[in-house]
Amino acid sequence: MKGSGRSESVSVQTYTVCLRTASGASELFCAFEKEITQDINFKITDIFSVAPATCPASEGYSLYSSRCLKLSSSPLTYLSAKDHCASEGGHLYYLKNTYLDLNPLALLIRQNQFNWFYWVGADAIGKSRHFTWGDGTPLSSTSELWMTGEPNNFYNRGEDCVCMKNVSANDNICGDVLWFVCEID
Repeated sequence: MKGSGRSESVSVQTYTVCLRTASGASELFCAFEKEITQDINFKITDIFSVAPATCPASEGYSLYSSRCLKLSSSPLTYLSAKDHCASEGGHLYYLKNTYLDLNPLALLIRQNQFNWFYWVGADAIGKSRHFTWGDGTPLSSTSELWMTGEPNNFYNRGEDCVCMKNVSANDNICGDVLWFVCEID
């Protein structure tokens, strides 16, 4: 208050807000980390720079927490699934950061009511059981992503590819035929 001799503290927080324009629409509008003061009335357009993000809906992709994802319509082996995603300009989904990457995947799985194993983009092919994501980022054997007791290379079967059930990782035989999740960056 001006002239009162005391200073007012105003609470300021930073938010990232994304809104889907219509139910099931593939267009998402995001407000990128803008400061909002606690006690101000505002219109979204007054505070945020709004930018559209879209996915190629014709290929079956949808936005999940600003990530362009697709659950496969038919199961494939790991290498075939990897090739399929690449043919659409994408890659098998990476979960390099649980804080950023787990929620979009969980939304996709929940929306599709999916409860089966599916491929994601990590493997240890030719790497002596050292798992990495497709971009070379390591997936530690102590990562919180793994199911209890995994990775275990069950009966030394050569489980060099990573699949998920719900949102937990499992090492698996690459030649198994599973569903998969593709992402376009």
